[in-house]
Amino acid sequence: MPEKLILRKIKRFALIPAVVLALTGCAELPAAAPISPVDYQACLLTQDSSDNPGINDLADYAIKQASVTYGTKRATAQTTPAKLAATVAKVVKRGCSLVVLTGNDFASRLAQVAQSNRKTNFVYISEFSTPALVAANLQNLSIYEIDLYEVGIVSGFVAASVSTTHTIALACSWQASERYLEGVRTGASRFDSGTDIITTVQAREASAIHTADVWLTGGGCGAGLDSTEIIDLKLKIVDYGRDLYQNPLADGYKAQIVTTVIPQVSDHLMEIVASDLEGDFIGGELGNTLATYGDHGLVLAPNHEVPVSDQTFTALETITTDYEAGLKK
Repeated sequence: MPEKLILRKIKRFALIPAVVLALTGCAELPAAAPISPVDYQACLLTQDSSDNPGINDLADYAIKQASVTYGTKRATAQTTPAKLAATVAKVVKRGCSLVVLTGNDFASRLAQVAQSNRKTNFVYISEFSTPALVAANLQNLSIYEIDLYEVGIVSGFVAASVSTTHTIALACSWQASERYLEGVRTGASRFDSGTDIITTVQAREASAIHTADVWLTGGGCGAGLDSTEIIDLKLKIVDYGRDLYQNPLADGYKAQIVTTVIPQVSDHLMEIVASDLEGDFIGGELGNTLATYGDHGLVLAPNHEVPVSDQTFTALETITTDYEAGLKK
């Protein structure tokens, strides 16, 4: 069972216009709003490339959204945990008002970095529990946590519901997150419960691609197959990150996309930028957020060409509620 979480659940936001919220999953940004530039810069620091699928891509999109919506400046840089303090010092010197970080290995160094830059606000987006960082209770640091176990539950349940071979696979070019994989297995098992179906979950095995009919991309599995393989093997896809159906790179296999599990990183960051522009940044305990399916911090992209039944959505509400009820509030 995954480690208990101590972050509050996500709240819905009242500060963002509905038209902005609707853009989160889109591949293209809106045209710049007819507003004057403001003296505010939001900077994104990533541990790997900012256009990597998942939270990096979501955060990068949000920084760009803020720029065209509010007139803010933006900057993006890639760094390492060892160079984090030096990189933050550089971007702060260059005028960054808000520093957003998306690197799971940044957690152990971030408290000291935030304490050394108390006039700068920080947002840390993590896919792993960070109890020590939460306990630091820094007023200039807001933590947004995505529970990969729950992402896995949702992904595994949906994948099992559309599989005809009863085999689903994580096709990874590197080791998948065990937390995500455990969640996928739980989700698939919950779908099988009460039936004579046994859904097999395979990870990082070449044979899995040829026996499975659904491919999952969460937990670091976004680079396991190229588009030719997806098309040739007729794989259905349950994605993670921004809505894959809206990505032009998926044009050749859109009819095979089941859905995407979307953490509401972009909405959250837009709300933080809007608040920070008004001088209302909320950090510390009140600024820490846990994204859950029940509170719409994790959402499924709209049905496209591969139908997901109403019964699946209803059952998902039940199994995620059961899981979330065990989280420490």
